[in-house]
Amino acid sequence: MSGADKMSKSKGNVIDPLELLKKYPADLLRSYLVAKINFLQDGVCSENLLTEFYQHFLVNSLSNLVARTSKMLQLYNEGIVPEFNSPVNNQELNNYYHYCDFSCREFRRKMDNYELTKAFQQIQELISESNKLITTLAPWQL
Repeated sequence: MSGADKMSKSKGNVIDPLELLKKYPADLLRSYLVAKINFLQDGVCSENLLTEFYQHFLVNSLSNLVARTSKMLQLYNEGIVPEFNSPVNNQELNNYYHYCDFSCREFRRKMDNYELTKAFQQIQELISESNKLITTLAPWQL
């Protein structure tokens, strides 16, 4: 079955979610369903798409951000998360601060409107921008 085939009992290509849960963590399946299938709409799910999502989002994006942030906190701030209440004198950090504020407001709005997939996309965009910022700025500027 290709990633775009519609599931159908008559075609015999329906995926049993209980079988997926035997192989994969429940949080991964939940995340995939929220990220890739709009609320109250049809969607596509396959084991290949699930593993691609795992690799792209959880390993390459989120885990990368967490590992990089943790390492920088250890190296440059004794593992302590600094207070950050307002923008600083660095234009890139100032822009990022405003983007984070905007992203949080948009996430809440989308969740309030049951736009779960769009809310998840907001998270993905924020993670992507965070990874870009870390790449762009030298560690001593953070």
